[in-house]
Amino acid sequence: QHHPKYNISLRDDKSYPYLRLSVQETFPGIEIIRRPRDDGALYFGPYSSAQSLKEIKRLLQKVFNIRDCSQQKFSNRTRPCLNFDLHLCSAPCVRFIDEEQYRTTVEEMIAFLRGQNRELIESLRKEMEKSSESLNFERALKLRDQLRAIDRVLEHQHVLSEKVIDQDLFGIFREGGLCLIVILTVRGGLLLGKQQFPFHKAQGETEEILSSFLHQYYEKNFIPKEILLPLQIEEAGLLTELLGNRKGERVLLHAPQRGEKKALVKMAEENARELSATVLQRVEEIEESLLELQNKLGLSDVPRIIECYDISTLFGKESVGSRVRFVDGEPQKSGYRHYRIREVEGMDDFAMIAEVIERRVLRGGEMPDLMVIDGGRGQLNAALKTLEKLEIEHVEVVGLAKERVKRDYRATKIEKKIDRVFIPDRDEPLTLDPRSPALHLLQRIRDESHRFAITFHQQRRGKLGMRSILDEIPGIGKAKRLSLLRHFGSVAAIKEASVKELESVPGMSRSLAQKIRDFFRKS
Repeated sequence: QHHPKYNISLRDDKSYPYLRLSVQETFPGIEIIRRPRDDGALYFGPYSSAQSLKEIKRLLQKVFNIRDCSQQKFSNRTRPCLNFDLHLCSAPCVRFIDEEQYRTTVEEMIAFLRGQNRELIESLRKEMEKSSESLNFERALKLRDQLRAIDRVLEHQHVLSEKVIDQDLFGIFREGGLCLIVILTVRGGLLLGKQQFPFHKAQGETEEILSSFLHQYYEKNFIPKEILLPLQIEEAGLLTELLGNRKGERVLLHAPQRGEKKALVKMAEENARELSATVLQRVEEIEESLLELQNKLGLSDVPRIIECYDISTLFGKESVGSRVRFVDGEPQKSGYRHYRIREVEGMDDFAMIAEVIERRVLRGGEMPDLMVIDGGRGQLNAALKTLEKLEIEHVEVVGLAKERVKRDYRATKIEKKIDRVFIPDRDEPLTLDPRSPALHLLQRIRDESHRFAITFHQQRRGKLGMRSILDEIPGIGKAKRLSLLRHFGSVAAIKEASVKELESVPGMSRSLAQKIRDFFRKS
């Protein structure tokens, strides 16, 4: 709140994904979640790469055939889903596998995730050979495919320690104003990922920066059993006690001086040193882009803070606006905003831009150095008039729009879209060199604003479509619609439900359940 001297704003307020196994259920399921809960389930992670974790989850399903559907869908299924046909699930929902067999498979997967790979691989190999010798080639083939899938899972994992232990390894590199902190995430002795946090204007002693970082980082992130640091910090005892209270068990936080743990920390520091070259190069490129942007657009100052605005609509329905905010060439997610268009009916982009800009100014907050409007002269003028009406004078504004340009290559007319920058008080738009770093930065910011607007618009349209189809059923009001959605989870599940399943929903009569079934059968 008060921006203290050593405050560290962790980027994006990002949470990292976990693999959740609902062992408290009769037939446990596997899923990826962001925030662990105290619900009796087993959690593995956190993983630094969501994409990597999705691939690991898919391969685990291929190896162990564990279900990944919600408990609600699992309880209401009357036939196997597509995952059964794809050999990704053993269909416990319709009892194609009994509870004891399924539990055995779950225990094998838990052992595998905890790093006990050798035993599992050896067991599967022996079973494959035994099946082959007894001429059960179909079973042997399935086991062979499982072993290959396990090899693919293990490609993502690097063994750092024979001990089954959770650790975070910290490395720090400082040069000039840059302080780069790298965290290597070790879970069950396996290196699962790497996170990097560059701070470009770090002040004070490295020890103070690290101490401040640790306090803030572990407010929201998983606290491992061991935290290994590259240097001693004065408040180590106090921080150890604090983290232990948060975790509910003893946490070891120290800076090792020798042995295996010292080697692990040194590896983290080497990672920080290697990454620093890339970070410093990126800083130089961004600085070059910002300076060129100032010169090309004739801005009075270097645009350190840039905001971009976009509108997304479909025939004037569920129209939305978006704002993205970049600071020193990098996205600042806390400055992102969605706007549901309230005052404009139909398709009027100019009026929508005016509404979004007015709401942004009236809501307050630090204004940007440069506003980029996704659009041409009309959208730019709408934004300028709104700022003039609100007596905002110190913000520079430009428009960025694609225009079709015909070029003659070898006597063939080719139509190409190029980006042009519209500048106030300049009749003709500015065309920047396609290789220009300034143009690349503007395009990156505009594309992010476009993505942010479209995603929100699709969500709005999806909710509208979900509401409308259920509201078309006679006798279904808001309360019954919500009750159906809570029970089944989606319109698709309601469509597949039988009259008996629909009748089991609280407040639903048999006649109304029959109406719903008839409606979806006809539609």
